[in-house]
Amino acid sequence: MSLNAVDSHILEILHSQRDALVKKTTDIVFASGSPQIDRASVEQLLRGTMAIIEETILGESTDLRRMYLETALPEVARAGTSPWRTVLNDGLPCWGIIVGLMAIHASDTYRIDVVTRLSRIMGTWWAEVWDVMSPVYKSKGEL
Repeated sequence: MSLNAVDSHILEILHSQRDALVKKTTDIVFASGSPQIDRASVEQLLRGTMAIIEETILGESTDLRRMYLETALPEVARAGTSPWRTVLNDGLPCWGIIVGLMAIHASDTYRIDVVTRLSRIMGTWWAEVWDVMSPVYKSKGEL
């Protein structure tokens, strides 16, 4: 599969800055308030987020996305350990910070297109998360 210049640039940023993005985003999340999950879980969430971005861009596999959407996230909702508000409060800022930090690392030539592409990926992801989690929360009377 041939990637366009924007997707290639995003992958370059992910590959060269992955650890720094995880650390910086985690630091920002913890400096900005009290996440409902521990630092290791935030880092795992961030690595998963970046893997979903990468998987989406490459378009070669949906294994990670499927695992989250078919198994992990519905189970979180069923278990009752994270209400929808917590999922949003911990998840959305992580995505937003990653998009912002990746935009900072993007070259001026691609910056607007990088933000646009990552925002579309993020929007699609959260629509899918809502689709799999909301029926469980609704059935439990939590939405």
